Amino acid sequence: MVTREAAIAELLDCGAVDWVSLQEVVWYGTLGETSPHSKALVADVLRQLFELGLMIPGDLGHCGFEDWEPPKSDWLDRALAELERLNWAPMGDGFWFRLAH
Repeated sequence: MVTREAAIAELLDCGAVDWVSLQEVVWYGTLGETSPHSKALVADVLRQLFELGLMIPGDLGHCGFEDWEPPKSDWLDRALAELERLNWAPMGDGFWFRLAH
């Protein structure tokens, strides 16, 4: 079973090289086993990434990576709604993350 800290460490390592997909966040939080527990873990990972200012969510647009608009307090609800819309299987769809500098 993966821990929040391990998932965050993996995502930060990935983010040091490139933007991180929503699929990667789901993978590192669930290891392929989507359950109520793993969904809660992913939500906790997202909460920590946003609240601690570790990663910024955004969309791929005409100018490259386009950060989500503040307030940051809305990001978690928006992210979880997108995961629900994608049935927790983004497979390349959804938003992306970049490291906060």
